Amino acid sequence: MRALRAIGFDGLKLIEGKPTARKRFGIPLDAREYEGMWSALEEMAFPMVFHLGDPEEFWDPVRVPDWARRNGWFYGDGTFPTKEALYAEVDHILERHPNLKIIFAHFFFLSADLERAGRFLDAHPSVCFDLTPGSEMYNNLTRTHEATRRFFLRYQDRLIYGTDTSMWAIRQGGIERPLSYAQVVRTFLETDRVFTPPAVIAHWLQPGLDGLHGVALPRQALDKIYHANFQRMYGPAPAALNGAAATAEMERIAGEINAQAAAKADPDIDGIIWVRKGR
Repeated sequence: MRALRAIGFDGLKLIEGKPTARKRFGIPLDAREYEGMWSALEEMAFPMVFHLGDPEEFWDPVRVPDWARRNGWFYGDGTFPTKEALYAEVDHILERHPNLKIIFAHFFFLSADLERAGRFLDAHPSVCFDLTPGSEMYNNLTRTHEATRRFFLRYQDRLIYGTDTSMWAIRQGGIERPLSYAQVVRTFLETDRVFTPPAVIAHWLQPGLDGLHGVALPRQALDKIYHANFQRMYGPAPAALNGAAATAEMERIAGEINAQAAAKADPDIDGIIWVRKGR
């Protein structure tokens, strides 16, 4: 963590809390293997984005969407940690390291339980939720529209804009998909409209709803959510990049990958090596 900060990283993104990654690594997030990382992050006040969990219906064999099954995101077969087990690991981490600066992605997958979400934020003043849309998130928030608006006003200092605009999204639907993500989030935050998601993500709207219902936040709250809260955690400008240190670190990682590949052929590792050799 100290080396990454010296290179010029602004923070860390941790995906090991997604059930597929958590199963693959097989190491609890509150285990001793991670302790040095959590300690360093807290000591340096180094912020991180943490994907922990997934929508609750992904554990339910009846409610899990077909598209989630196709992606390997059904977790109810007994081989994945439960959602509550993942939350318990986070509780243990924050008990030991209460000053960690964490943005929990996708509203910490608590959009269906605003009371619990509020209790969590109250108990951990150094953490925030981002508003990056998951397929379930804005449906849940629409179903409790008035309570949602009160929540967003009360916790306007703890919510951060996000979209999940990634190369995965572009490969899935071209530039239209990430633009649609941003459109959904902004329409929800800025208007009182009932609206349907754009066609490329129309499957987000769940049965029984006519549309997603925006909360029309005031400008002061929008300014905090769109930039001020993020800047409070990360600073007003990006960290300076140490190019030589960054190159050395990438070469070190590449050497480890090559060593692992030599010991055991693995399709995922081979793919990484191919990218590196091909620049």
